[in-house]
Amino acid sequence: MKTYRRRVSGISGISNIRFTLKACPLHRNADRSIVNAIIPAGSNFDYHIMIAVGILRFLMDYQRSEIQILMESRGIPISTGEISFLSEEFLLRFYCIHRKRLGDLKMRDYILHLDGTGESGDEIVFMAKDGITGITIDATIMPSENSDFITPFLKSVKISMGIPAAVLRDMGRAIRNAVSEVFPDTLQIICHYHFIRDLGRDVFGSYGDLRATMVSTKALAAISSTAMPENGSGIIYAEKLWSSIAAEYILYPRTIPSRFPFVLPYLVVLERCMEVKDMLNHIIACNASRLMKVDAILDLNSDIEHITKDKAVMGKYSILSRTWAWFEEVRKALRVARDLSSGSSQEPVSIETMGKDLNQSLQAIMDEGAFTGGELERISIMFRDRIEDHRVELLSPVLDHEGKQIHAVRHNGIEEIGHRWSRMHIRRRTGRSQTTREMTRYGALTAVLSNMENTHYIESILSKIDFLRDFTSVTKEEVNEARKLIRPNPCKPTIPNDRERKPALEGMVKILEIHEDAPEMYLESWVKSLNI
Repeated sequence: MKTYRRRVSGISGISNIRFTLKACPLHRNADRSIVNAIIPAGSNFDYHIMIAVGILRFLMDYQRSEIQILMESRGIPISTGEISFLSEEFLLRFYCIHRKRLGDLKMRDYILHLDGTGESGDEIVFMAKDGITGITIDATIMPSENSDFITPFLKSVKISMGIPAAVLRDMGRAIRNAVSEVFPDTLQIICHYHFIRDLGRDVFGSYGDLRATMVSTKALAAISSTAMPENGSGIIYAEKLWSSIAAEYILYPRTIPSRFPFVLPYLVVLERCMEVKDMLNHIIACNASRLMKVDAILDLNSDIEHITKDKAVMGKYSILSRTWAWFEEVRKALRVARDLSSGSSQEPVSIETMGKDLNQSLQAIMDEGAFTGGELERISIMFRDRIEDHRVELLSPVLDHEGKQIHAVRHNGIEEIGHRWSRMHIRRRTGRSQTTREMTRYGALTAVLSNMENTHYIESILSKIDFLRDFTSVTKEEVNEARKLIRPNPCKPTIPNDRERKPALEGMVKILEIHEDAPEMYLESWVKSLNI
């Protein structure tokens, strides 16, 4: 005889009930299946608790300690370790149910959006979404965005969903090649945001030179030393205060995290210098009429003139400012926002209208480039070549199975929004320090779970799910297959910068070779140098 002791706990009814099953030696497997049909293997709690814990953890962002307190208030003592186990099981089983239910979507025409987002090292969360409904079809963890990993993932999507009306992707060759292999006859269109981003990186090649030239004048360092005046009153104090505010205004763009090429901080700094210079001229003229001078105003004016009267700086500015204006025209023509998470214009715009606007912008760029000549003409040709190289992928209409045009979202903003959804929820329940680790570990599973807030998904799938019945029907084999989407023990690399790894490796080898008798002291210094 063998006795099984497991706890059945339910939010709405039974709690803390222990039971004993007398297992017949000839039918042990049958008895185990009965137990496991009620309680997940490896757990002391039934599926009611698993579902409750999963929803509290992943959708309501409760911390483990908060869930523990809530459960104990209902007479259900549970450890934080058990909460972690049940939370993970909830994610895995939801993913399995999602995969089984994909056929319920019944999307004869869908637009497959593909994109990968890196979190730690080279590993990425790679997602497949429908561009019409915004539903996450599937997601996985890949060591890198390589066609060897993308191809089998796409084959799985093809089995579940069939052939899409079109595939929207970024500019990378790996996704393009994998799509061509799995969906050889399917139209491929490129994300307008990624196109504009890559275009900016090409045409703003002189931006680094402008930044270096501005810094070399040392005027920005002088402006940054403008001090806030001590307490005072009167016009002199007011003008000193104005100078400190003007310095902050000029330098602020340098403090914003870089979003190149959608923001060019040093170009903005230079334009602000010119704005402030114009205001300084008025202040100095007013002071002269009063037969007075304020050193803070004159010093700031002098510092700004070191930049605005520098021929090298202003020569680069004249080229870059016109390039920026052209870039903005193309960006607006393709309805691309500066931040992918905000997408593009929310109002449907026909691809014909986009094409017409793009052609008008490009013609104006070419005319101005030809008239100006020199560097601007070269850059205008670059605009033309990049657009013409990708015109088909940018502007081809997407047609359904009846030949009717589908309004297709032309950017991968839905992937970015889904990625940020996962990060936001992780941060709320774990804190900032654990966000990257948790995202790397569970990113693929939470990407699918985010569907629970999608209206189309709720109507097509979620409303048809009987959580208790469906969760208990998931097999051990299905759970183990889904578990492959969890990266075990994700952690930060010992040395994040790859260029620093080889010198560190060579350093210890030299110590062992040179100091054969007593290397310990030198090795301690080597370890400290790693800043671990």
